[in-house]
Amino acid sequence: MLAYDLYTQSIRRFGAFFVLLCLSLNMATAQVSIDTVLYAGPTCNGFEDGEAQVFFSGGAGPYTITWSDGQEGEVAVGLAAGSYSVTVADDLGTESSASFEITDPDPITASGELTLPVCPDDSTGVISLTIQGGTPPYEIFWNNGDMGPVLSDVPPGNHFAFIIDALGCLLNQQFVLGNNDNVPPVIVAQSAVVPLNPVTGTVIMEPILFVSMVTDNCQIDGVNVAPLQKDCDDLGPNTINIAAIDNSGNITVVQVIATIVDITPPALAPENITVTLGTNGTVTVDPDLLSGASFDNCGIMALTLDDNTFDCSDIGENNVMLTAVDGSGNSSSAPAIITVVDNAPPTVVAQNITVELNANGQVVIAPSDLDGGSTDNCGILVLEASQTTFTCDDLASGDPIAVLLTLTDVNNNSASATALVTVVDPIAPVISCPDDLSGDFCQIFLYDLPTATDNCEVEITQTQGLGSGSVFQFGTTVETYVATDTYGNTATCSITITVNNDFDLGAEVNHVSCNGLANGSIVLNVSGGTPPYLYFWSPSGPDNLSSGIYMVNIFDNIGCETTQTFVVNEPEPLAVEILAILDATNGQSNGGFQLTVEGGTSPYSYEGASFDDTLSVSELAAGNYSFTLTDANGCSIDVSLMIDNINSSSEPHILQAFSLFPNPAKDFAMVDIQLQHAALTQVSLLDLTGRTLQSWPPSETDRQSLRIDLDALAPGVYAVKLEVDGETVVRKLILE
Repeated sequence: MLAYDLYTQSIRRFGAFFVLLCLSLNMATAQVSIDTVLYAGPTCNGFEDGEAQVFFSGGAGPYTITWSDGQEGEVAVGLAAGSYSVTVADDLGTESSASFEITDPDPITASGELTLPVCPDDSTGVISLTIQGGTPPYEIFWNNGDMGPVLSDVPPGNHFAFIIDALGCLLNQQFVLGNNDNVPPVIVAQSAVVPLNPVTGTVIMEPILFVSMVTDNCQIDGVNVAPLQKDCDDLGPNTINIAAIDNSGNITVVQVIATIVDITPPALAPENITVTLGTNGTVTVDPDLLSGASFDNCGIMALTLDDNTFDCSDIGENNVMLTAVDGSGNSSSAPAIITVVDNAPPTVVAQNITVELNANGQVVIAPSDLDGGSTDNCGILVLEASQTTFTCDDLASGDPIAVLLTLTDVNNNSASATALVTVVDPIAPVISCPDDLSGDFCQIFLYDLPTATDNCEVEITQTQGLGSGSVFQFGTTVETYVATDTYGNTATCSITITVNNDFDLGAEVNHVSCNGLANGSIVLNVSGGTPPYLYFWSPSGPDNLSSGIYMVNIFDNIGCETTQTFVVNEPEPLAVEILAILDATNGQSNGGFQLTVEGGTSPYSYEGASFDDTLSVSELAAGNYSFTLTDANGCSIDVSLMIDNINSSSEPHILQAFSLFPNPAKDFAMVDIQLQHAALTQVSLLDLTGRTLQSWPPSETDRQSLRIDLDALAPGVYAVKLEVDGETVVRKLILE
């Protein structure tokens, strides 16, 4: 560098040692001081190749030199434009600093004057450069290989100039050269009717469909149609935009009408089908079932059949014509075959029946007898039953016979159901017994057994009598035989065997005198037969009998027997019902009673007096009475009752305040007391003997209501006694 070179030359010129000695002498005597800083900036704008060198004097070495960018030493290199400082410090602690500014050279700039071509493919463009900055002179290189400040005869596009100044600084400058075409294309177009593709149902809007000519001053880059595609949804008039663009980007747009039409009829490929009749014997066919692979570019709008309803008369193959119509009214037809089948079995309704065997022991039915209203959509052809003949053997189990009824229709479909056939035998057997027999003494009788006939098997059993070969006793014996057939029908016949009995039996029955005693007896007087006789009583006899039924078997000396039954009776037990008790008043003998007697044997007696069933006694004083009633057989019953005394002075007042209800009573009775003033009262329940059955504690009151429970008492006559301050009244209570 210049400063450094000068310094070096100065040292060389004066000799190193001398200069160093002089410096040493000066440093020892003076402070270090920067004399000057020499620097050079970057060679090109933005570069970092600047340099600086510091010159100083004084102070004492060694020295420390520090630059603001961190470098050390007398020379700093690699400097970019900017502000810097340098500091020199000596060994004595003194220092000196200096600042300086490094600047960039002006950058290289280039501008171009452009001459544009008219059309994009013309090569008539010119670029003329104007260069500033940097360090002239300049060298200029173009990307197409040309050199110099003017580039000519080039087409539109990107062009690059590489500019190098005298110091080798470089500028790469791009120039975009357009063209000067602003004339749009000219389109000649017309509306058109455009059919859809017969397969896809679409159409591409090609320009050729509408455009007859397109012109431009330069070159047409393309002609486009929007929308590009139409389909079945666009049938009818549609506005179409046609755009032409030239290679300069100029665009012209015109509109035309594209009338989209579908002229393709459906393509039919019918599928033959098989249909089944319904339960009503008909079937209606949906034409869609025959569509098969039929197709239309815009879809089939409707399918129809020339005949779509079939019944039982159409069983088998039926030729039909399938017609398809699309949305544009295009139509086509094709033949197809519909095979009608009947797969529906009959609906079997089996009915249970009861049949009667005839005189031959059998019955034959027709299968229709088991039909309870079976149906079929096309008609029933055959009815069959698994069993149609029934005999006596079908009676054995006693259960109905399960018969399978099978129906087959005219199209050979079949179904079955079970019916129950109940076989009955209404014919009773015919049984015949031999003639009646008779004899004059006990003996063995032999007779022919009965015979029987029936439409089924029959069995004869004896239900009454002794049977042939038995010893028959005196009297009439009925031999009864029953013929029973397999079904349980019966017929009966009888043989009467009469053995004349010369037994003469007389008897006297002495009945029981009183209820519950065992003093009855039966006295027999037997004659005839061959004495002596044996007597066998059941259950006992003939004396000390209670009431009941007694039987005696009497055998004579040769074993002949006669039997007699007797009934020993007894009277009903004696029972007394007190009908009324009349209490005495004021101590007089004006009381009495009335009663009735049931059971025993009338007439009855009371203290020697006889009466039929009702006894009335009067003129009795108050008191307890006990007596015995006797019937005609000497049977007796004891009776006790009480006649009370009523003070007549208090009776009206107390009786008026004393209510007893209900009377007669069943389960309970109510006592109601309503006195004119409070008094000491007590209520008691007595039987007719005067015995107290129940009493309630005395209470000082003028109002009282009591409930008498009668559930535990036997029906009869009772007395309810009310005591009021020592005065007594009694009311009779009848319990039913």
